[in-house]
Amino acid sequence: MSKLVLQNGIWSLKNDFLEVEFEVIDLTSSEWTLFDPDGTIDTAFGTNGVSFSNGINTVQWNATSANAHYNWNSSGNMRAPRWYKLLKIDNTQLTTGTHFDMIIRLEHGGANDFNQIILLGPAIDPTSTVDTTILGSGGLFQKLVGGNPQYGSWTVNNSTRVGSALADYGKTVAHWGGDSMGSLPTTIFDSSNVAINSTSRNSGRNALTAGTTTSVYVMLGLGPSGNTISVGAGDQQHFKASFITLST
Repeated sequence: MSKLVLQNGIWSLKNDFLEVEFEVIDLTSSEWTLFDPDGTIDTAFGTNGVSFSNGINTVQWNATSANAHYNWNSSGNMRAPRWYKLLKIDNTQLTTGTHFDMIIRLEHGGANDFNQIILLGPAIDPTSTVDTTILGSGGLFQKLVGGNPQYGSWTVNNSTRVGSALADYGKTVAHWGGDSMGSLPTTIFDSSNVAINSTSRNSGRNALTAGTTTSVYVMLGLGPSGNTISVGAGDQQHFKASFITLST
C-alpha cells in the first residue's frame, strides 16, 4: 500500500504497512488456472471448477479412488488438483532470486465430506507431477471428518500442524529468497482473533534451482489427507484463502 505524503513542500509516495489488506483468492477469476491431471475436480460445477460467494470458494469433486498421488503430505508423484498464477508485486514478477515474504491466511468453510487438505503458498513449477519439481511451501489446513481443524506449515511433501476445536483460522509466513524457500512459522487463532497455538517448519531447501533464476508462482492445492482416502462424487471443500506478499 502507498499513499501521498507532503514533506518539506514535496509530495511523494510512501509505503504504508499498517493493516495491509490481504489479497482474497477467488478461484473463479480468470487470473487462476486449474491444473488437474486426472480430472478429479467437477468442472461442470461453477466456474473453473469452483463457485465463489462471500469470500468462500466451494470446490466439488468427482469420484476419486484412494491414491498416495493425491495426498500433498506424501512424497513422489503428485497428481492432486491445484490452481496457480504467476506471483507478482505491483506487476513485477518475483523470482527465486527475489527476497520476499508471503503471509498466508487460511480459513475452513465448514465442509466435512472427507478427510481433507487445503494448502497455499509459493511454488516453482505448479504444473509438474513431481513434488521435488513443484517445490512448493506455505500454509496448510487439515481436517479429518469429525475431528478438530488443524493449521500448519507445509514444505514440498510434508507438514507440521497444530489443532484445536476453537481454531477459526491460521496464518503462516513463507520466507523465500536467495534461491531458498526458508522456514515457515504458523499461528492459529480463534474467532476473536486470539492466538491459540503455534508451530513452525524448516524447509531445508536451499539452492532450489542451482543458481538459475526462475519465476515463482502462487499455488493453491486441494486433496485428501491420507494415502487411503477416497473422495465421493459430489463431495465438496469450502474455504477462505488470502495472502500478502512483501519484497525486502
